[in-house]
Amino acid sequence: MPEAIANGVWDRKRWTDTERKEDGKKVPSGAAKVSMGGALDKFHKDSAKGLKQAKAASALLAKTATDYADQIAKKYPKLSKRIKARLIGYELAEFDKNLNSAAARVREYPEAHKKAVNEMQRVGAEFIQWEKAGATGSFKPTNGKAAEKALVEFINPLRAASYATDKVKKAVGDRYDHVVQGIDAGWTKQKIEWVIDTLAHLPATI
Repeated sequence: MPEAIANGVWDRKRWTDTERKEDGKKVPSGAAKVSMGGALDKFHKDSAKGLKQAKAASALLAKTATDYADQIAKKYPKLSKRIKARLIGYELAEFDKNLNSAAARVREYPEAHKKAVNEMQRVGAEFIQWEKAGATGSFKPTNGKAAEKALVEFINPLRAASYATDKVKKAVGDRYDHVVQGIDAGWTKQKIEWVIDTLAHLPATI
């Protein structure tokens, strides 16, 4: 299962215990023809299945919540307004913003991965020659700046990929980020071998 995008969208418990009120009094279940509790359960279940499923889950919850708010508007105007302003207008809007950002990064993944692989192949080849020549001084690949740039530009697409597929784990993205950020301190054999091996085992496309 892919990683779920963190969100502040109400769950059933928050809806039942905290939000389903008008002037401090509980709004009875069945106040509308649609079930908000069921809709929230479905959203949290489906939104954790991947980016496409999350987008559909968000749209469905927005529709159900709008229907619920419209149906109770006359009798419970404050709750109706809060649903539209807070749940739909803020919580779901923020979720959609993060979702769209992740989807954009995923679209960048194939090219970013390719560039990182190509640059690291060159780094690896030069490192082998440097070792054969006696490993004098510190290793500085001729494409060092380009390689570091390519690796850094792959951080966000890699992190976003964990939301789209279970083939990319969040822990790998975290470790990759840590290792790449440490390249400023020098190109060590351990870092080079880890990055090359990690890139080789990641999918070329998502």
